[in-house]
Amino acid sequence: MSVLPLGLSEEGEPVRVVVGKDSGGWHERFSAALGVAASKHPTLEYRLEELGGHDWIERVRDADVVLWNPVYMGPVAASHFKEKVYFLETFMRKRVIPNYSSIWHFESKIAQSYLLEHFGLSRPRTWVSFEWNDALGAAEDLGLPLVAKESYGAASSNVRLLRTNSEVKRYVTRHLYYQRWLEKEKTASSRTMTLLGSMDQPWLWYTVVGRLTGSERVHPTYFQRYIEGNAGDVRVTVIGSRAYVFGRANRPDDFRASGSGLIDYDLDVDHALLRKCITWSKEMGFDSMAYDILFEDGQPLVVEMSYSYVASALAAARGHWLLCDDGTLEYIEGPVWPQDLWVGLALDCTSSR
Repeated sequence: MSVLPLGLSEEGEPVRVVVGKDSGGWHERFSAALGVAASKHPTLEYRLEELGGHDWIERVRDADVVLWNPVYMGPVAASHFKEKVYFLETFMRKRVIPNYSSIWHFESKIAQSYLLEHFGLSRPRTWVSFEWNDALGAAEDLGLPLVAKESYGAASSNVRLLRTNSEVKRYVTRHLYYQRWLEKEKTASSRTMTLLGSMDQPWLWYTVVGRLTGSERVHPTYFQRYIEGNAGDVRVTVIGSRAYVFGRANRPDDFRASGSGLIDYDLDVDHALLRKCITWSKEMGFDSMAYDILFEDGQPLVVEMSYSYVASALAAARGHWLLCDDGTLEYIEGPVWPQDLWVGLALDCTSSR
């Protein structure tokens, strides 16, 4: 069956797609897929544009659809990407792939946790706190060891295992030091007395370093209950009604699988899990989403999710799955690049407008 939906009108106004250039090369495969579609549909027009410059708004003004997957990693860079996508959708009324629903929580595991809780997805118990005493209560409530994560980071970066209460307290101190400073300052007669009365407190020195370096003063804590007995995880990547699935083994002598590169394409596929992931994406309005899943007593738990992933890992799969309208799952044999499916989403949208 055809990968790309074919439904563009043979007559009428052109459908214009702008592809944003990116350093990861996604735009090249977007362009190739659009070229195939344009050869069959004369009303389809597409072009590549640089969307990082000052004139990016003018470059997309006449577009019906914007396809753009820049390599904007890190919380600051990702925030600028989110701002542009929000602006394109909300004020310029463009169809953007990936859409804002798919990316607003990118590089923010904390934002992900709100979605997972609100939509009732099964997940490891998660504890997000911006408050000192509340954060310290995570160890008692969730139990040790705790998986501590920064809100941003990919490939298991900024993820560690805290095995003792002392490690938890040091972690909380490093993140919520400024709150302790403010509490002490309220009870002291002056800033000098605050300093003198806190010389033996570790949070004081984090405060001093933070002031000297001009770093942000609010660093929330994020903990997850550690799920034992997993030699790796399962990644299900959903694009529209389609899904790729493969396993990832943990790194040697480590509890983390993300970024290990140890991929297993031959694992047994749980059809119920595939249906769940595709349904979750539809409910939350995602164009595309990769779900990282662990298991406890045979039940799947979503640990994290991200719209951004390595395209070649999906293209190396022997095939992918399609959830049909009647609820059945059909296996589509043969390698397919995810960019082709993203283009398919764009053409589905424009052909039905």
